[in-house]
Amino acid sequence: EAGASLGCVYSCYWKGKKVAVKVQRPSVFKTVTLDFHVLTILSSLHDSIIPKLTEQKPYMKKLVKDFTESSIKELDYVNEGENQMYFKNELKHLPIIVPSVEFSSPKILITEWITGENLSNLTPEEIKSMIPLGVETFLYMLMECERFHADPHPGNLIKTDNGELAILDFGLVATLKDSERLNLKSAVKHLLTGQYSKLVKEDSVALGFLNVDADMEVIEPLITKLLKRGLLLQATERRSNFKNVSSELNEIFFSHPFEVPPFFALV
Repeated sequence: EAGASLGCVYSCYWKGKKVAVKVQRPSVFKTVTLDFHVLTILSSLHDSIIPKLTEQKPYMKKLVKDFTESSIKELDYVNEGENQMYFKNELKHLPIIVPSVEFSSPKILITEWITGENLSNLTPEEIKSMIPLGVETFLYMLMECERFHADPHPGNLIKTDNGELAILDFGLVATLKDSERLNLKSAVKHLLTGQYSKLVKEDSVALGFLNVDADMEVIEPLITKLLKRGLLLQATERRSNFKNVSSELNEIFFSHPFEVPPFFALV
């Protein structure tokens, strides 16, 4: 048996083969919806106060609404099974294992059993060897698929006994529109090629982080300077300097009219 926040997973045999049986915990729907009700109240409070104290525009209520709608779907195991088979088909060209779905109902999901070790149990060297494939897979989802696995923590990633990467738990999935994917591609391209002016002036507006009337003459130099400084550092320096960069980004974020677009809640 394995525990999870929303359900328990058991191993057993189904029609002669070993399977994973995921069973939703009793009363979890009532608990989760109460939590989101509280979050909705707090998000309204946030949006009524923060814009008065900073230059930010109200965005939290929309963000929480989008996150709530996606999270409630996680409680529907029929939806999770459909997501799982979608990704099994979409990722078939990659050396990735997505377990087959044997049966699904609103509160019970039966899938193919995968034997291996969670990434959380691997050595740093083993994890490092899996990173390139993991990055390729999740970037492919983000850039090319209509959906994106939004819960890729180490417990949902397995190195199989054959050395392959398996992805589990497709309950929490983000949906991306074509326009959002195109804008993300543009932002990544401009980031990697050092075109920071276009990243700030074009992509941030297209993605919904800034309005078209934002003072780009002030914001663009601040972001450009920070990105240049962070990306020019060596890998070890970038890791140690991450806290400083994050702190400066937060300062910029609160000092200018940034907002977080709702679709970004799960990305």
